Amino acid sequence: MGRPEPCVLFAQTFVHPQLDEYVDEVLFAEPIVITACEFLEQNASSASQAVTLVGATSPPSFALEVFVQCEGETRFRRLCQPFLYSHSSANVLEVEVFTTFCVILCVWFFFSFFNLCYHY
Repeated sequence: MGRPEPCVLFAQTFVHPQLDEYVDEVLFAEPIVITACEFLEQNASSASQAVTLVGATSPPSFALEVFVQCEGETRFRRLCQPFLYSHSSANVLEVEVFTTFCVILCVWFFFSFFNLCYHY
């Protein structure tokens, strides 16, 4: 049995009422493997045809840290290096590949919402 084809695991718009620091949690029913994390810029489409969201990431910059919790561990690990998003930066994060069931997003918003997709 070979490795399954890559697929979109999660695609959602996070909406926050004011500019502030937020922690968002994404839970999965079973362990998954994340191999990429993509931000959708304002009015842009995903690199994956399976994602039907149109980008709503706004305004042009924010700071982000992404953590995962691996099965059987109590501590969280970084999924990727701390990231300062801007429209001129890459929209796909380089991530460490982990098997996880929980993703934590620590975002320092200078705006009110963004789109995020996880790919296997």
